[in-house]
Amino acid sequence: MRRSGKYIRSLAMISAGAILCAPLASCSSGGRDKVARPPVTSTDENGNVISGNQWGDRPSDDDTEAAKTFRDYDKGLFIGASDLLNAYYAFDDPKNYYSDWPTVGLLFPQSTDYSSAASTYEMLEDTLSSLDPAELSDAQNRAIKDMCFDFKYMSEMYKHYLYIPQLNPMGGKHVVYPLLASLIPFETKDDVDRYFTIIGDFKDFFTRAFEAEELRSSIGIGYNDESIDRIIQDCFKMKKDHDTNFMKTTFDERVKKLGLSDRETEELINKNQELLDLYYFPAMEMLIEKLPELKGKCNDAPYLAETADGKAYYEALFARKTGTDMPVEEAKELLQKRIDEIYEEYMPQWKVKGSYFAFGDLEFDEASEWCKRFTEEHFPAISDHDVEVYPVPRQLYDSIQPARYYPSPIDNYT
Repeated sequence: MRRSGKYIRSLAMISAGAILCAPLASCSSGGRDKVARPPVTSTDENGNVISGNQWGDRPSDDDTEAAKTFRDYDKGLFIGASDLLNAYYAFDDPKNYYSDWPTVGLLFPQSTDYSSAASTYEMLEDTLSSLDPAELSDAQNRAIKDMCFDFKYMSEMYKHYLYIPQLNPMGGKHVVYPLLASLIPFETKDDVDRYFTIIGDFKDFFTRAFEAEELRSSIGIGYNDESIDRIIQDCFKMKKDHDTNFMKTTFDERVKKLGLSDRETEELINKNQELLDLYYFPAMEMLIEKLPELKGKCNDAPYLAETADGKAYYEALFARKTGTDMPVEEAKELLQKRIDEIYEEYMPQWKVKGSYFAFGDLEFDEASEWCKRFTEEHFPAISDHDVEVYPVPRQLYDSIQPARYYPSPIDNYT
């Protein structure tokens, strides 16, 4: 989806369970007249604010009703954010997109949010797919095809929302959300205040996350005992060493760069510790205490994907993640065939001149430099991109590896 602005920060990790955004946080569920307003300003690649289209302005190529409808939906679909954490990782500056920052730090999705999202995605697919292709450009038709594909399978996934995990034994929200909060850039004191709001919501958010997992377990689709133990171990790591915990040390580093007085800096550091003690650490301790109650409730037979709703959910998830509506079994056969072909082609060469390398205990910067050298030596040159690479705290290596955060350039529809 195209969004105006300089960067969008996207989270890529091994687990699909670490979903950053609440379902359809800002998508309008009304008709064309109710689509959210687009930005009236934007930011160029150098960070300079530039003028954008006013609401109602039409480019010269919007000379058909279908093109106007598509443009309005393309502008209005995803220009909001459900909470502050999502806003920081979705927009360069939310004020370029809607009235103000959200007031909620962390918003937990209700069951009605999922059902509403499913209906809205279905409506969007119906609306855009009904537009006359003859009234649209080739680029617009391609965009609509991709959008409708996403809407179809996102709608199907949200119809079976109970299969969406709220915690996860590899890169779950109990690990990802604190880590994301610890990376929020402090450019002004307002950023610190918004960070404090996020921290203040941790205990309530994860209480509700546990209740959601409790419901999943009660109907036999929760985690098995081994996975629950892994989540508990993650929580132990997340709360370890209050005085030197990464949630404290990363805050101290960021706030000291704001140029505030020593007194102001000390007050903010003390307030962060107070909020961590009130909301963050108790959230992790609550999960450690409550999660064992879910043991022994996992329904191991049949597998989740073999139940009626589970099969529908996982098929939709597969399509959404891979971008193909190919049946799962057909995709598995095709993938195995391709793996065999690659193995047959490259294994003889590997035996002659291949080598192994272990990162071992390399520090983050050393490992990054090795990756750069290896890429330059073994892969074709690629165009330059500005990429920020953040190290994962060492105590989380087993909980969130691998994880990457990209500030990526995005399109500007204005």
